[in-house]
Amino acid sequence: EEEKKEEEEKMEREGKKKKTRKPRITAPQTGPLTAGDSDNTDGLRLAKVTRRAILKGHTSSVRGILYYEREGKGYVASCSYDKNVKIWDIETRREMTTLKGHTGCVNALVHYKIGGTSFLATGANDQCIILWDLDNRRTKRLTGHTSDVRALAVVNMPNGEGYLASGSADNSIIIWDLRTMTPKTTLNAHISYVYALTAFTCGRTPILASGGNDNKIILWDMNKMEIFTSFTAHPRYVWSLINFQIDGKYYIASGSADKTIKLWQLGSKHNPVQTFEGHTGVVNALRFFMQDGVPLLVSGDSNGLLQFRDLNENRLLTSVEYHPSAITGLTTFVNEKSYLAIGHYSEIELWSE
Repeated sequence: EEEKKEEEEKMEREGKKKKTRKPRITAPQTGPLTAGDSDNTDGLRLAKVTRRAILKGHTSSVRGILYYEREGKGYVASCSYDKNVKIWDIETRREMTTLKGHTGCVNALVHYKIGGTSFLATGANDQCIILWDLDNRRTKRLTGHTSDVRALAVVNMPNGEGYLASGSADNSIIIWDLRTMTPKTTLNAHISYVYALTAFTCGRTPILASGGNDNKIILWDMNKMEIFTSFTAHPRYVWSLINFQIDGKYYIASGSADKTIKLWQLGSKHNPVQTFEGHTGVVNALRFFMQDGVPLLVSGDSNGLLQFRDLNENRLLTSVEYHPSAITGLTTFVNEKSYLAIGHYSEIELWSE
């Protein structure tokens, strides 16, 4: 019964393939956009953006996109339901390599460094996590989950240690020591699939936020490896989570199958502090932006709708009905120019000035 429900929800997130159409802006665009996230305080300028390239190579839905730099060059890494991870050269906009090793759909990926060495970590439906040493071309397979690995997040500890959190359809979160590549503990509190993870540090306390099919968000104190707080966030499952700061205050944004985005402020007695409506499908992807010092949020859904919101005034800036299939991933970065990368079905589009 639960597997049938999960298959129906997967189809809901993927949306229906539609005919390609021209972009239709349904709200006025109000000036240049500068995009960033909690790891990129300089922001990205996305004024007068146009599509510069389409990265083609995956044969099924792109599930995750990220940007990283290595030896002075910029790359985009992507993972897909086609069981592969691909590395793209931003300068040439060509595929550099395909990382093969998973035997199931690859759902999540993160980038991290240890002692200057670049790694990718990927999680898949084969119940495994693979750590890819990008400098020495070595791999390490982590096993411990008993079902699909759905989400990953890197947790930076106060003592300088790095942990990897992996969320699974076995309802658990395993915390891995990235130096020893061994499990440290398992967090058990969700009563259904864990779909989303995001990590940040508040003062000296590293916090992991998790969301899933039980409609809950759980915040974990990673110093103590125990629950900080837990609450029902949406009437349907939580699919996407990000964190960011505005004026020294810590926020989490959650995207759900109920077609809404909710903002949660750490320490507030009035959560959620904001609920955004307007999406027509599952909110698959979220990204935090800045516009000349003004905080923005970009979001994409299963019907291909892309929306930009001003978080100071809590209003919609731009709504673009563009993509012929579900938007499944978003990221932003600077590589000489500023870029917005959009994953939808088997392609990744690069937009820049």
